[in-house]
Amino acid sequence: MIEKRREKWRWAVWLGMLILILVALVLWQRTPKFEEVIVEDESPEAVKILFIGNSLTFLEHVPAQFVDIARAQNADQKLVVKQVAYPDYTLRDHWNRKRAVKAIEAEDWDYVVLQGHSKEPIKQPKVLRQYVKLFDEEIQEAHAKTVLYTTWTDFDRQDLHDQILKVFDGLSKNTNITLAPVGESMYLCLKKYPDINLLKEDKHHATENGAYLVAATLYITIFKKPITTSPKRMPYSGLVPSQETQGVFEKLDEIALEACKIHQNFK
Repeated sequence: MIEKRREKWRWAVWLGMLILILVALVLWQRTPKFEEVIVEDESPEAVKILFIGNSLTFLEHVPAQFVDIARAQNADQKLVVKQVAYPDYTLRDHWNRKRAVKAIEAEDWDYVVLQGHSKEPIKQPKVLRQYVKLFDEEIQEAHAKTVLYTTWTDFDRQDLHDQILKVFDGLSKNTNITLAPVGESMYLCLKKYPDINLLKEDKHHATENGAYLVAATLYITIFKKPITTSPKRMPYSGLVPSQETQGVFEKLDEIALEACKIHQNFK
């Protein structure tokens, strides 16, 4: 009898450990990783994209959603996608830490997506310009293209939208920098589809839908073509789209295309 109880306890312990391991794996998959290779296809045809930013990049897995969108358009699309993104980082922080610069130098990137701190266009536009310029020079030296991810204002400060847009337009004028009009996408969606929840309770960070809109805008900016098929499976970001989600994605695809047309990224 005692031996049987011991055996049951042993099985219970092993089962408990297995459950803990499985839970840890799931959490590991869903937890943002500040430096991460999202996908790395070994092909000379792979489009190589590096994301540099902060929580507006890594929360809700924007680069991974980007890959899910790209794969939905073309299952055979070869990609290398990596992110270097740390909480609350400015481009100056990235420059001083050097890890982002080393990442640029480590691979023959086609595109480097730069996302600075959302408060910089309002509070430190000169500093933002300085470090966008430094990064752009580094990116050009690496024979890649700079894509500047334009941030948004908190939704209770829409009066700042035009001011932020002016700063980013100035950064791209007379340069080879391409603007990814993410802030414009957020602004248009708020006006046209106010029922779609784009931001978390802090009114600043994107929800899964908001991050999808970011990724869709970046996809159209980089590939210069509309999204014709919203992803039904999203293995890279770990999201599970429902039938209702599909309808939301289609609206977000439409908004992203409209924003890119306004900023002449797609004609």
